[in-house]
Amino acid sequence: MPVLIILPFDNSTVFLREITSYIKNKIDKAKFSIFYVDPTHESHLKCKNEIAELPKNSTIIFLGHGSSYSLHGAKDEKFELKNFISSREDQVLFQSQKLFLLSCYSIEFLKRLDKRYLVAGIGFGNLPTEWDEILAERELDASAYADITENILKEFKKLLINIIKFSLVEAFSEDHSFGDLYLRIRLRLNKNITSLLLSKVKQDQILARFLYNIKTDFYFLGNPFAHFNPILK
Repeated sequence: MPVLIILPFDNSTVFLREITSYIKNKIDKAKFSIFYVDPTHESHLKCKNEIAELPKNSTIIFLGHGSSYSLHGAKDEKFELKNFISSREDQVLFQSQKLFLLSCYSIEFLKRLDKRYLVAGIGFGNLPTEWDEILAERELDASAYADITENILKEFKKLLINIIKFSLVEAFSEDHSFGDLYLRIRLRLNKNITSLLLSKVKQDQILARFLYNIKTDFYFLGNPFAHFNPILK
């Protein structure tokens, strides 16, 4: 299976399942598999084993929480594993693979990987999607995310989901390279920013600036010509 989608269970990221649902409805199931990581040590180990067994030049899509040092695992009332996949201890899992990481500070995570391992990678900076995250930032800096409200954050999440799900389905369907996928996401970000800036509604103007900040920290690493879906080649 050349494309593996990983989605750890967490009530705060349930909205990301819209991405996997859209892919399942639009793409032949022979082209991908989805690993829903349960809040148990056994499920996390099984997921790591599945990554390790992937053929070289596979694509790994991670949807969830993360940091500069790790991709976070599943979480519920009794279980939490933040250091699920470490940028140091576990980087051998990504040898000769391609990564699309929709998680906070994932571009920094990618930069920490040994460049001999990574074929291509797409990552983001900070991606606050929960109101508690905004409030936590304001505890450190009162001016952080100025003018962002809960409603604006909800609209941001809707736009982000649409941008990602449409771009990923195009990558599956049209034999895109990883560089193509990156550029399509940037294009959709730019279109949404422009549309919002043309609006006379204050909330739209604020959302446009928020999206612009997300785009500023959105980067690509590695070989831009590496195919997203090598089963087609």
